[in-house]
Amino acid sequence: MHGTYTRKLVRRASIPVALLIVVVTVGCDPVRRVEQSVVLKTSSLDETSSPGSESIAIREYHKPSKDDQEFERFNPERREQMYPWTQDVKTDKSGRVRIVYGVTMIDRSEGNVPPRSRYPLEGHIFSVRIRGRDGEIDELNVEMSKGTTAQGRRHRITVEKITTAVYVNPN
Repeated sequence: MHGTYTRKLVRRASIPVALLIVVVTVGCDPVRRVEQSVVLKTSSLDETSSPGSESIAIREYHKPSKDDQEFERFNPERREQMYPWTQDVKTDKSGRVRIVYGVTMIDRSEGNVPPRSRYPLEGHIFSVRIRGRDGEIDELNVEMSKGTTAQGRRHRITVEKITTAVYVNPN
């Protein structure tokens, strides 16, 4: 009787022990933070307005699906939670601003330099929010590629420079 009990105990414990061995030997998914910066230049479509004093924020562009729209009916803040704006950054006197954008993700790539597939900005479409001196907001979408221009109701935005992405130590 004692031998049967021991065999059952070993059989029951073998699955959790095997899972523990797999987790310890294989490890958890590596998580890394990648940051990239962009220089944007804003210009007013109003000829009498001088550049500067605007503030700009960016976020990933996301076209909501029908399911997203349904969720947003019950949780209007969902889009802001899933795709938050960066902090507003003031433009300089020439209308330029440098924004650093980063993402933390599972990343099993090798080396100290992120592969292009991990670049969080370059080649992706972002929403750009321009808050004018008068508080009026202009929101437009632009592909983050050097030289790309987009025009809103009151402003034009040009992507002047995108830096190479870098891994950042989150600590």
